Amino acid sequence: KPIYPTIKINIYFQNKTILMITLSDALLHYKKPEIQKAIVDSCKNREVATRFGEGFGKRPDTLTYPNDVLELVKNGATSFHVSEELWKNPLNISTDMKKREVEQLRIGWDLIIDIDFEEWNSTKLIAHEIITALKKHNLSSISCKFSGNKGFHIGVPFEAFPKKVTINNQKIEIKNLFPEGVQRIVKYLMYYIDNPSNNFSLSKKIIQLPQFQEYLKNNSTHLSKFSEKVCEKCGLPQQKKESEIKIEFICPKCSNTITKNEKTHFLKCQKCNVFMDKFETKNKSICPKCKGNKFTHKIDLKIDTLLISSRHLFRSLYSLHEKSGLASIPINPDKVLEFKKESANPKIIKINEYQFLNRENLPENQTSRLIIQAFDYQPTTHQEPETETKSNYQELGFAVPEELFPPCIKKGLKGLEDGRKRFLFLLINFLTSVGWNYPEIKTLLEKWNNNNPEKLREVLLKGQLNYHKTQKKKILPPNCDNNNYYQELGICTPDNTCKKSKNPVNYSRRKALFLNKTNKKPKKSSKD
Repeated sequence: KPIYPTIKINIYFQNKTILMITLSDALLHYKKPEIQKAIVDSCKNREVATRFGEGFGKRPDTLTYPNDVLELVKNGATSFHVSEELWKNPLNISTDMKKREVEQLRIGWDLIIDIDFEEWNSTKLIAHEIITALKKHNLSSISCKFSGNKGFHIGVPFEAFPKKVTINNQKIEIKNLFPEGVQRIVKYLMYYIDNPSNNFSLSKKIIQLPQFQEYLKNNSTHLSKFSEKVCEKCGLPQQKKESEIKIEFICPKCSNTITKNEKTHFLKCQKCNVFMDKFETKNKSICPKCKGNKFTHKIDLKIDTLLISSRHLFRSLYSLHEKSGLASIPINPDKVLEFKKESANPKIIKINEYQFLNRENLPENQTSRLIIQAFDYQPTTHQEPETETKSNYQELGFAVPEELFPPCIKKGLKGLEDGRKRFLFLLINFLTSVGWNYPEIKTLLEKWNNNNPEKLREVLLKGQLNYHKTQKKKILPPNCDNNNYYQELGICTPDNTCKKSKNPVNYSRRKALFLNKTNKKPKKSSKD
Protein backbone atom coordinates (compact mmCIF):
# COMPACT_ATOMS: atom_id res chain seq x y z
CA LYS A 1 0.00 0.00 0.00
CA PRO A 2 1.35 3.48 -0.86
CA ILE A 3 2.47 5.68 2.04
CA TYR A 4 1.42 8.93 0.31
CA PRO A 5 -2.07 9.72 -1.02
CA THR A 6 -2.66 8.39 -4.55
CA ILE A 7 -2.69 11.07 -7.27
CA LYS A 8 -4.20 11.04 -10.74
CA ILE A 9 -1.89 11.74 -13.69
CA ASN A 10 -2.82 12.97 -17.15
CA ILE A 11 -1.16 10.67 -19.68
CA TYR A 12 -0.88 11.89 -23.28
CA PHE A 13 -0.74 9.16 -25.92
CA GLN A 14 -1.22 9.91 -29.63
CA ASN A 15 -2.85 13.26 -28.75
CA LYS A 16 -5.36 11.43 -26.52
CA THR A 17 -5.65 12.26 -22.82
CA ILE A 18 -6.26 9.30 -20.54
CA LEU A 19 -7.12 10.02 -16.91
CA MET A 20 -6.27 6.88 -15.00
CA ILE A 21 -8.61 5.69 -12.24
CA THR A 22 -6.56 4.20 -9.43
CA LEU A 23 -7.63 1.02 -7.69
CA SER A 24 -8.04 2.88 -4.40
CA ASP A 25 -10.39 5.44 -6.03
CA ALA A 26 -12.46 2.70 -7.65
CA LEU A 27 -12.74 0.69 -4.43
CA LEU A 28 -13.66 3.77 -2.42
CA HIS A 29 -16.56 4.45 -4.80
CA TYR A 30 -17.82 0.96 -5.63
CA LYS A 31 -17.63 -0.47 -2.11
CA LYS A 32 -20.65 1.64 -1.07
CA PRO A 33 -23.65 -0.75 -0.77
CA GLU A 34 -26.09 1.81 -2.20
CA ILE A 35 -23.87 2.29 -5.29
CA GLN A 36 -23.60 -1.48 -5.83
CA LYS A 37 -27.39 -1.88 -5.56
CA ALA A 38 -28.08 1.00 -7.97
CA ILE A 39 -25.70 -0.48 -10.58
CA VAL A 40 -27.18 -3.99 -10.31
CA ASP A 41 -30.74 -2.63 -10.52
CA SER A 42 -29.86 -0.76 -13.73
CA CYS A 43 -28.48 -4.01 -15.22
CA LYS A 44 -31.72 -5.99 -14.93
CA ASN A 45 -32.56 -7.81 -18.21
CA ARG A 46 -29.58 -6.16 -19.91
CA GLU A 47 -26.34 -7.37 -21.36
CA VAL A 48 -23.43 -6.08 -19.26
CA ALA A 49 -19.89 -5.32 -20.43
CA THR A 50 -17.24 -4.64 -17.80
CA ARG A 51 -14.42 -2.27 -18.70
CA PHE A 52 -10.92 -2.85 -17.38
CA GLY A 53 -9.05 0.40 -18.05
CA GLU A 54 -8.82 0.67 -21.84
CA GLY A 55 -10.39 -2.69 -22.75
CA PHE A 56 -13.61 -4.64 -22.16
CA GLY A 57 -14.09 -8.03 -20.56
CA LYS A 58 -16.03 -10.94 -21.99
CA ARG A 59 -19.40 -10.49 -23.67
CA PRO A 60 -22.18 -11.29 -23.05
CA ASP A 61 -22.18 -10.98 -19.26
CA THR A 62 -24.62 -10.04 -16.48
CA LEU A 63 -24.63 -8.61 -12.96
CA THR A 64 -26.93 -10.32 -10.48
CA TYR A 65 -25.65 -9.59 -6.98
CA PRO A 66 -24.32 -6.32 -5.51
CA ASN A 67 -21.20 -8.07 -4.25
CA ASP A 68 -20.34 -8.99 -7.88
CA VAL A 69 -19.58 -5.31 -8.52
CA LEU A 70 -16.97 -5.15 -5.76
CA GLU A 71 -15.32 -8.43 -6.80
CA LEU A 72 -14.92 -7.22 -10.38
CA VAL A 73 -13.42 -3.91 -9.18
CA LYS A 74 -10.89 -5.82 -7.06
CA ASN A 75 -9.84 -7.54 -10.29
CA GLY A 76 -9.29 -4.21 -12.06
CA ALA A 77 -12.75 -3.19 -13.34
CA THR A 78 -13.15 0.57 -13.77
CA SER A 79 -16.68 0.92 -15.20
CA PHE A 80 -19.80 -0.99 -16.22
CA HIS A 81 -21.73 -0.63 -19.51
CA VAL A 82 -25.21 -1.94 -20.31
CA SER A 83 -27.23 -2.56 -23.47
CA GLU A 84 -30.10 -0.39 -24.65
CA GLU A 85 -31.94 -3.61 -25.47
CA LEU A 86 -33.75 -5.73 -22.87
CA TRP A 87 -33.37 -9.53 -23.10
CA LYS A 88 -35.04 -12.69 -21.76
CA ASN A 89 -31.63 -14.12 -20.94
CA PRO A 90 -28.66 -11.93 -21.97
CA LEU A 91 -26.23 -14.85 -21.62
CA ASN A 92 -27.89 -16.59 -24.60
CA ILE A 93 -26.90 -13.77 -27.00
CA SER A 94 -24.48 -14.84 -29.72
CA THR A 95 -22.80 -13.01 -32.59
CA ASP A 96 -23.86 -15.85 -34.92
CA MET A 97 -27.58 -15.41 -34.22
CA LYS A 98 -29.88 -14.48 -37.10
CA LYS A 99 -32.23 -11.50 -36.96
CA ARG A 100 -35.27 -13.66 -36.25
CA GLU A 101 -33.47 -15.40 -33.36
CA VAL A 102 -32.40 -12.05 -31.88
CA GLU A 103 -35.97 -10.73 -32.03
CA GLN A 104 -37.24 -13.82 -30.20
CA LEU A 105 -34.73 -13.22 -27.42
CA ARG A 106 -35.30 -9.43 -27.20
CA ILE A 107 -38.17 -8.32 -24.94
CA GLY A 108 -37.80 -4.58 -25.49
CA TRP A 109 -35.48 -1.58 -25.72
CA ASP A 110 -35.16 1.82 -24.09
CA LEU A 111 -34.81 5.05 -26.04
CA ILE A 112 -31.34 6.38 -25.12
CA ILE A 113 -30.17 9.60 -26.79
CA ASP A 114 -26.43 10.12 -26.32
CA ILE A 115 -25.42 13.81 -26.54
CA ASP A 116 -21.69 14.47 -26.66
CA PHE A 117 -20.81 17.86 -28.18
CA GLU A 118 -17.24 19.12 -27.82
CA GLU A 119 -18.12 22.40 -26.03
CA TRP A 120 -19.72 21.83 -22.62
CA ASN A 121 -22.28 24.68 -22.53
CA SER A 122 -23.44 23.82 -26.05
CA THR A 123 -23.92 20.20 -24.92
CA LYS A 124 -26.20 21.35 -22.09
CA LEU A 125 -28.19 23.52 -24.51
CA ILE A 126 -28.68 20.64 -26.98
CA ALA A 127 -29.83 18.33 -24.15
CA HIS A 128 -32.26 20.99 -22.88
CA GLU A 129 -33.76 21.44 -26.38
CA ILE A 130 -34.26 17.69 -26.88
CA ILE A 131 -35.95 17.33 -23.48
CA THR A 132 -38.21 20.28 -24.33
CA ALA A 133 -39.07 18.66 -27.69
CA LEU A 134 -40.00 15.37 -25.99
CA LYS A 135 -42.31 17.24 -23.62
CA LYS A 136 -44.00 18.93 -26.59
CA HIS A 137 -44.77 15.43 -27.86
CA ASN A 138 -46.70 14.72 -24.61
CA LEU A 139 -43.96 12.63 -22.95
CA SER A 140 -43.79 12.79 -19.15
CA SER A 141 -41.51 9.81 -18.41
CA ILE A 142 -38.30 11.59 -19.45
CA SER A 143 -35.13 10.98 -17.45
CA CYS A 144 -31.59 12.26 -17.81
CA LYS A 145 -28.15 11.43 -16.49
CA PHE A 146 -24.67 12.88 -16.80
CA SER A 147 -22.52 10.54 -18.93
CA GLY A 148 -19.50 10.98 -16.69
CA ASN A 149 -17.32 13.10 -18.97
CA LYS A 150 -18.71 15.70 -21.40
CA GLY A 151 -22.23 14.61 -22.31
CA PHE A 152 -25.68 13.44 -21.25
CA HIS A 153 -27.90 10.40 -21.73
CA ILE A 154 -31.60 11.21 -22.18
CA GLY A 155 -33.81 8.16 -21.60
CA VAL A 156 -37.41 7.09 -22.18
CA PRO A 157 -38.34 3.60 -20.83
CA PHE A 158 -39.70 0.92 -23.15
CA GLU A 159 -42.92 0.67 -21.14
CA ALA A 160 -43.88 4.17 -22.34
CA PHE A 161 -44.14 2.93 -25.93
CA PRO A 162 -47.21 1.22 -27.43
CA LYS A 163 -46.88 -2.55 -27.84
CA LYS A 164 -47.60 -2.39 -31.58
CA VAL A 165 -47.44 0.31 -34.24
CA THR A 166 -48.82 0.42 -37.81
CA ILE A 167 -46.15 1.10 -40.45
CA ASN A 168 -46.98 0.91 -44.17
CA ASN A 169 -50.38 -0.64 -43.33
CA GLN A 170 -48.66 -3.39 -41.38
CA LYS A 171 -48.75 -3.89 -37.61
CA ILE A 172 -45.28 -4.39 -36.12
CA GLU A 173 -44.28 -5.11 -32.55
CA ILE A 174 -42.31 -2.22 -31.07
CA LYS A 175 -39.75 -4.60 -29.54
CA ASN A 176 -38.67 -5.59 -33.07
CA LEU A 177 -38.06 -1.97 -34.15
CA PHE A 178 -34.46 -1.82 -32.96
CA PRO A 179 -32.26 -0.13 -34.01
CA GLU A 180 -34.48 1.41 -36.72
CA GLY A 181 -36.97 2.84 -34.21
CA VAL A 182 -34.29 4.67 -32.22
CA GLN A 183 -32.57 5.92 -35.39
CA ARG A 184 -35.85 7.29 -36.77
CA ILE A 185 -36.75 9.05 -33.52
CA VAL A 186 -33.30 10.62 -33.11
CA LYS A 187 -33.22 11.87 -36.74
CA TYR A 188 -36.70 13.34 -36.37
CA LEU A 189 -35.83 15.09 -33.09
CA MET A 190 -32.62 16.53 -34.56
CA TYR A 191 -34.68 18.04 -37.37
CA TYR A 192 -37.46 19.16 -35.02
CA ILE A 193 -35.17 21.24 -32.79
CA ASP A 194 -33.16 22.85 -35.62
CA ASN A 195 -34.75 23.37 -39.05
CA PRO A 196 -35.76 26.10 -41.55
CA SER A 197 -39.23 26.54 -39.98
CA ASN A 198 -37.64 27.80 -36.74
CA ASN A 199 -34.86 29.64 -38.64
CA PHE A 200 -32.26 27.21 -37.26
CA SER A 201 -32.74 28.78 -33.84
CA LEU A 202 -30.66 26.18 -31.97
CA SER A 203 -27.66 26.67 -34.28
CA LYS A 204 -27.89 30.44 -33.79
CA LYS A 205 -28.13 30.04 -29.99
CA ILE A 206 -25.01 27.85 -29.93
CA ILE A 207 -23.02 30.24 -32.15
CA GLN A 208 -24.02 33.19 -29.96
CA LEU A 209 -22.88 31.46 -26.76
CA PRO A 210 -19.85 33.38 -25.37
CA GLN A 211 -18.42 30.05 -24.11
CA PHE A 212 -18.63 28.54 -27.61
CA GLN A 213 -16.88 31.55 -29.15
CA GLU A 214 -14.22 31.31 -26.44
CA TYR A 215 -13.80 27.59 -27.21
CA LEU A 216 -13.21 28.34 -30.90
CA LYS A 217 -10.68 31.01 -30.01
CA ASN A 218 -8.74 28.92 -27.49
CA ASN A 219 -8.57 25.89 -29.78
CA SER A 220 -7.76 27.88 -32.95
CA THR A 221 -10.79 26.25 -34.55
CA HIS A 222 -13.03 27.70 -37.24
CA LEU A 223 -16.81 27.54 -37.07
CA SER A 224 -16.85 25.45 -40.27
CA LYS A 225 -15.55 22.45 -38.26
CA PHE A 226 -18.88 22.28 -36.42
CA SER A 227 -21.25 23.53 -39.12
CA GLU A 228 -22.10 23.93 -42.77
CA LYS A 229 -23.78 26.84 -44.50
CA VAL A 230 -27.35 26.10 -45.57
CA CYS A 231 -30.22 28.01 -47.14
CA GLU A 232 -32.37 29.65 -44.44
CA LYS A 233 -35.52 28.96 -46.44
CA CYS A 234 -35.18 25.26 -47.37
CA GLY A 235 -32.02 23.98 -45.66
CA LEU A 236 -30.15 23.03 -48.85
CA PRO A 237 -26.34 23.24 -48.39
CA GLN A 238 -24.73 26.24 -50.02
CA GLN A 239 -23.34 25.50 -53.49
CA LYS A 240 -21.12 28.53 -54.14
CA LYS A 241 -18.76 30.53 -51.97
CA GLU A 242 -19.93 34.06 -51.17
CA SER A 243 -16.39 35.37 -51.68
CA GLU A 244 -16.51 34.62 -55.44
CA ILE A 245 -15.98 37.93 -57.28
CA LYS A 246 -17.67 38.84 -60.54
CA ILE A 247 -15.77 41.24 -62.89
CA GLU A 248 -17.77 43.23 -65.47
CA PHE A 249 -16.51 45.74 -68.08
CA ILE A 250 -19.14 48.25 -69.34
CA CYS A 251 -18.62 50.65 -72.24
CA PRO A 252 -19.48 54.27 -71.23
CA LYS A 253 -20.80 55.03 -74.76
CA CYS A 254 -22.74 52.00 -76.00
CA SER A 255 -23.22 50.21 -72.59
CA ASN A 256 -21.83 46.99 -74.05
CA THR A 257 -21.12 44.60 -71.11
CA ILE A 258 -18.40 41.91 -71.02
CA THR A 259 -17.68 39.56 -68.11
CA LYS A 260 -14.03 38.66 -67.48
CA ASN A 261 -11.88 37.04 -64.79
CA GLU A 262 -9.92 38.88 -62.09
CA LYS A 263 -6.66 38.86 -64.08
CA THR A 264 -8.06 41.28 -66.70
CA HIS A 265 -7.24 44.86 -65.66
CA PHE A 266 -8.11 46.89 -68.77
CA LEU A 267 -10.41 46.32 -71.73
CA LYS A 268 -11.30 48.36 -74.84
CA CYS A 269 -14.70 48.35 -76.50
CA GLN A 270 -14.22 46.95 -80.02
CA LYS A 271 -17.14 49.01 -81.31
CA CYS A 272 -16.34 52.42 -79.78
CA ASN A 273 -12.55 51.99 -79.35
CA VAL A 274 -12.64 53.48 -75.83
CA PHE A 275 -11.59 52.02 -72.47
CA MET A 276 -14.44 50.30 -70.67
CA ASP A 277 -15.36 50.92 -67.03
CA LYS A 278 -14.47 48.06 -64.65
CA PHE A 279 -16.92 46.95 -61.93
CA GLU A 280 -16.31 44.35 -59.23
CA THR A 281 -19.27 42.74 -57.45
CA LYS A 282 -19.62 39.79 -55.11
CA ASN A 283 -21.41 36.96 -56.81
CA LYS A 284 -24.01 36.06 -54.18
CA SER A 285 -24.92 32.41 -53.76
CA ILE A 286 -28.40 31.46 -54.89
CA CYS A 287 -30.13 28.33 -53.68
CA PRO A 288 -30.90 26.14 -56.74
CA LYS A 289 -33.99 24.70 -55.02
CA CYS A 290 -35.91 27.71 -53.66
CA LYS A 291 -33.88 30.54 -55.30
CA GLY A 292 -33.22 32.08 -51.87
CA ASN A 293 -30.05 34.09 -51.24
CA LYS A 294 -29.88 34.03 -47.44
CA PHE A 295 -27.64 31.41 -45.84
CA THR A 296 -26.85 30.54 -42.25
CA HIS A 297 -24.62 28.16 -40.31
CA LYS A 298 -26.26 24.86 -39.29
CA ILE A 299 -24.48 23.18 -36.37
CA ASP A 300 -23.71 19.46 -36.55
CA LEU A 301 -25.20 18.24 -33.26
CA LYS A 302 -22.75 15.27 -33.15
CA ILE A 303 -25.49 12.67 -32.69
CA ASP A 304 -24.47 9.87 -35.06
CA THR A 305 -27.45 7.56 -35.68
CA LEU A 306 -25.34 5.10 -37.72
CA LEU A 307 -23.55 4.10 -34.50
CA ILE A 308 -26.88 3.00 -32.96
CA SER A 309 -26.96 -0.73 -33.65
CA SER A 310 -27.84 -4.04 -32.02
CA ARG A 311 -26.07 -4.66 -28.69
CA HIS A 312 -25.22 -0.94 -28.47
CA LEU A 313 -23.98 -0.07 -24.96
CA PHE A 314 -24.09 2.98 -22.72
CA ARG A 315 -22.44 3.70 -19.36
CA SER A 316 -24.29 2.29 -16.37
CA LEU A 317 -25.80 4.43 -13.65
CA TYR A 318 -23.22 5.59 -11.01
CA SER A 319 -20.39 4.07 -13.06
CA LEU A 320 -17.05 5.93 -13.17
CA HIS A 321 -15.57 7.42 -16.33
CA GLU A 322 -11.96 6.50 -17.13
CA LYS A 323 -11.01 9.87 -18.64
CA SER A 324 -12.60 12.22 -16.12
CA GLY A 325 -12.78 10.20 -12.90
CA LEU A 326 -16.39 11.43 -12.47
CA ALA A 327 -19.49 9.29 -11.97
CA SER A 328 -22.47 8.95 -14.30
CA ILE A 329 -25.23 10.28 -12.04
CA PRO A 330 -28.98 10.90 -12.66
CA ILE A 331 -30.02 14.56 -12.71
CA ASN A 332 -33.21 16.62 -12.86
CA PRO A 333 -34.16 16.79 -16.57
CA ASP A 334 -35.72 20.22 -15.99
CA LYS A 335 -32.43 21.67 -14.73
CA VAL A 336 -29.88 20.45 -17.26
CA LEU A 337 -28.68 24.00 -17.95
CA GLU A 338 -27.85 24.43 -14.26
CA PHE A 339 -25.88 21.18 -13.90
CA LYS A 340 -22.22 21.39 -12.87
CA LYS A 341 -19.70 18.59 -13.30
CA GLU A 342 -18.38 19.09 -9.77
CA SER A 343 -21.53 17.47 -8.38
CA ALA A 344 -20.48 14.17 -10.04
CA ASN A 345 -17.32 13.86 -7.94
CA PRO A 346 -17.43 10.26 -6.59
CA LYS A 347 -16.15 11.44 -3.20
CA ILE A 348 -19.24 13.57 -2.53
CA ILE A 349 -22.09 11.94 -4.49
CA LYS A 350 -24.99 10.17 -2.83
CA ILE A 351 -27.97 8.30 -4.24
CA ASN A 352 -30.29 11.17 -5.12
CA GLU A 353 -34.04 11.42 -5.58
CA TYR A 354 -33.88 11.37 -9.38
CA GLN A 355 -34.24 8.05 -11.18
CA PHE A 356 -33.06 7.08 -14.63
CA LEU A 357 -35.59 5.08 -16.70
CA ASN A 358 -38.21 4.81 -13.96
CA ARG A 359 -40.68 2.10 -15.04
CA GLU A 360 -43.30 2.55 -12.35
CA ASN A 361 -46.78 4.09 -12.89
CA LEU A 362 -46.18 5.03 -16.53
CA PRO A 363 -49.10 6.34 -18.65
CA GLU A 364 -49.81 3.96 -21.53
CA ASN A 365 -49.09 4.87 -25.15
CA GLN A 366 -47.69 8.31 -24.30
CA THR A 367 -45.09 7.96 -27.08
CA SER A 368 -47.62 7.16 -29.84
CA ARG A 369 -47.45 10.67 -31.30
CA LEU A 370 -43.64 10.64 -31.29
CA ILE A 371 -43.42 7.24 -32.99
CA ILE A 372 -45.94 8.15 -35.71
CA GLN A 373 -44.30 11.48 -36.54
CA ALA A 374 -40.80 9.92 -36.47
CA PHE A 375 -41.79 7.30 -39.07
CA ASP A 376 -43.75 9.84 -41.14
CA TYR A 377 -40.73 12.14 -41.25
CA GLN A 378 -38.66 11.67 -44.41
CA PRO A 379 -35.15 13.18 -44.22
CA THR A 380 -34.54 15.58 -47.09
CA THR A 381 -31.95 14.34 -49.55
CA HIS A 382 -30.10 17.22 -51.18
CA GLN A 383 -28.65 16.47 -54.60
CA GLU A 384 -25.89 18.75 -55.78
CA PRO A 385 -25.65 19.78 -59.45
CA GLU A 386 -23.60 17.40 -61.62
CA THR A 387 -21.04 20.08 -62.43
CA GLU A 388 -20.36 20.59 -58.74
CA THR A 389 -20.06 16.84 -58.10
CA LYS A 390 -17.58 16.40 -60.93
CA SER A 391 -15.42 19.27 -59.73
CA ASN A 392 -15.45 18.07 -56.14
CA TYR A 393 -14.91 14.36 -56.80
CA GLN A 394 -13.26 12.79 -59.81
CA GLU A 395 -13.27 9.04 -60.39
CA LEU A 396 -9.82 7.44 -60.54
CA GLY A 397 -10.93 4.69 -62.90
CA PHE A 398 -9.19 1.97 -60.84
CA ALA A 399 -9.17 0.58 -57.29
CA VAL A 400 -6.41 1.88 -55.01
CA PRO A 401 -4.35 -1.09 -53.69
CA GLU A 402 -3.95 -1.71 -49.94
CA GLU A 403 -0.28 -0.69 -49.92
CA LEU A 404 -1.38 2.87 -50.78
CA PHE A 405 -3.81 3.12 -47.86
CA PRO A 406 -3.02 5.79 -45.20
CA PRO A 407 -1.43 4.71 -41.88
CA CYS A 408 -4.70 5.10 -39.94
CA ILE A 409 -6.61 2.67 -42.21
CA LYS A 410 -3.73 0.18 -42.22
CA LYS A 411 -3.52 0.23 -38.43
CA GLY A 412 -7.29 -0.14 -38.02
CA LEU A 413 -7.33 -3.13 -40.41
CA LYS A 414 -5.02 -5.00 -38.01
CA GLY A 415 -7.90 -5.17 -35.51
CA LEU A 416 -9.44 -3.00 -32.79
CA GLU A 417 -10.51 -3.65 -29.23
CA ASP A 418 -12.81 -0.64 -29.07
CA GLY A 419 -14.64 1.57 -31.58
CA ARG A 420 -15.15 -1.18 -34.17
CA LYS A 421 -18.53 0.18 -35.30
CA ARG A 422 -17.11 3.64 -35.90
CA PHE A 423 -14.19 2.20 -37.86
CA LEU A 424 -16.58 0.03 -39.91
CA PHE A 425 -18.56 3.15 -40.89
CA LEU A 426 -15.48 5.13 -42.01
CA LEU A 427 -13.84 2.07 -43.63
CA ILE A 428 -16.75 1.40 -46.02
CA ASN A 429 -16.92 5.09 -46.94
CA PHE A 430 -13.17 5.07 -47.58
CA LEU A 431 -13.19 1.93 -49.73
CA THR A 432 -16.11 3.06 -51.92
CA SER A 433 -14.37 6.42 -52.44
CA VAL A 434 -11.09 4.83 -53.63
CA GLY A 435 -12.67 2.63 -56.29
CA TRP A 436 -13.32 -0.68 -54.52
CA ASN A 437 -16.40 -2.67 -55.59
CA TYR A 438 -18.74 -4.29 -53.06
CA PRO A 439 -17.54 -7.93 -53.43
CA GLU A 440 -13.97 -6.74 -52.73
CA ILE A 441 -15.17 -4.64 -49.79
CA LYS A 442 -17.08 -7.60 -48.33
CA THR A 443 -13.95 -9.81 -48.50
CA LEU A 444 -11.80 -7.17 -46.79
CA LEU A 445 -14.43 -6.57 -44.07
CA GLU A 446 -14.52 -10.28 -43.24
CA LYS A 447 -10.71 -10.38 -43.08
CA TRP A 448 -10.67 -7.29 -40.80
CA ASN A 449 -13.40 -8.70 -38.55
CA ASN A 450 -11.33 -11.86 -38.01
CA ASN A 451 -8.43 -9.67 -36.83
CA ASN A 452 -10.57 -8.07 -34.08
CA PRO A 453 -10.20 -9.52 -30.55
CA GLU A 454 -14.01 -9.47 -30.41
CA LYS A 455 -15.81 -9.87 -33.74
CA LEU A 456 -18.72 -7.74 -34.87
CA ARG A 457 -21.88 -9.63 -35.80
CA GLU A 458 -22.09 -10.65 -39.44
CA VAL A 459 -25.59 -9.13 -39.57
CA LEU A 460 -24.10 -5.72 -38.72
CA LEU A 461 -21.48 -5.99 -41.49
CA LYS A 462 -24.11 -6.92 -44.08
CA GLY A 463 -26.48 -4.21 -42.84
CA GLN A 464 -23.88 -1.45 -43.17
CA LEU A 465 -22.84 -2.72 -46.61
CA ASN A 466 -26.45 -2.86 -47.84
CA TYR A 467 -27.07 0.66 -46.50
CA HIS A 468 -24.16 2.04 -48.54
CA LYS A 469 -25.39 0.25 -51.67
CA THR A 470 -28.62 2.27 -51.50
CA GLN A 471 -26.76 5.60 -51.45
CA LYS A 472 -26.75 7.36 -54.83
CA LYS A 473 -23.51 9.27 -54.26
CA LYS A 474 -20.23 8.41 -52.61
CA ILE A 475 -19.69 9.77 -49.11
CA LEU A 476 -16.17 10.55 -47.93
CA PRO A 477 -15.04 9.27 -44.52
CA PRO A 478 -14.67 11.87 -41.72
CA ASN A 479 -11.78 14.31 -42.12
CA CYS A 480 -8.51 13.70 -40.30
CA ASP A 481 -9.18 16.50 -37.78
CA ASN A 482 -12.34 14.75 -36.51
CA ASN A 483 -11.29 13.74 -32.99
CA ASN A 484 -14.28 11.39 -32.59
CA TYR A 485 -12.73 8.93 -35.03
CA TYR A 486 -8.99 8.60 -35.73
CA GLN A 487 -7.57 10.00 -32.49
CA GLU A 488 -10.26 8.52 -30.24
CA LEU A 489 -9.73 5.11 -31.89
CA GLY A 490 -5.96 5.39 -31.40
CA ILE A 491 -5.13 4.79 -35.08
CA CYS A 492 -3.80 8.25 -35.99
CA THR A 493 -0.10 7.73 -36.80
CA PRO A 494 0.62 10.44 -39.42
CA ASP A 495 3.53 10.39 -41.88
CA ASN A 496 4.81 13.14 -44.20
CA THR A 497 2.03 12.63 -46.77
CA CYS A 498 -0.63 12.97 -44.05
CA LYS A 499 0.44 16.59 -43.51
CA LYS A 500 -0.67 17.39 -47.07
CA SER A 501 -4.02 15.56 -46.82
CA LYS A 502 -7.20 16.57 -45.00
CA ASN A 503 -8.91 13.22 -45.56
CA PRO A 504 -7.70 9.58 -45.81
CA VAL A 505 -9.13 9.43 -49.35
CA ASN A 506 -6.98 12.41 -50.39
CA TYR A 507 -3.93 10.56 -49.07
CA SER A 508 -4.53 7.45 -51.21
CA ARG A 509 -5.60 9.44 -54.29
CA ARG A 510 -2.48 11.61 -54.05
CA LYS A 511 -0.20 8.55 -53.91
CA ALA A 512 -2.09 6.64 -56.60
CA LEU A 513 -2.09 9.56 -59.06
CA PHE A 514 1.61 10.18 -58.44
CA LEU A 515 2.54 6.54 -59.12
CA ASN A 516 0.26 6.42 -62.16
CA LYS A 517 1.88 9.55 -63.56
CA THR A 518 5.36 8.16 -62.91
CA ASN A 519 4.58 4.87 -64.67
CA LYS A 520 3.32 6.68 -67.77
CA LYS A 521 6.62 8.55 -68.33
CA PRO A 522 8.52 7.11 -71.38
CA LYS A 523 11.61 5.15 -70.52
CA LYS A 524 14.89 6.61 -71.78
CA SER A 525 16.67 4.62 -74.49
CA SER A 526 20.22 3.33 -74.07
CA LYS A 527 21.47 6.08 -76.41
CA ASP A 528 19.84 8.78 -74.28
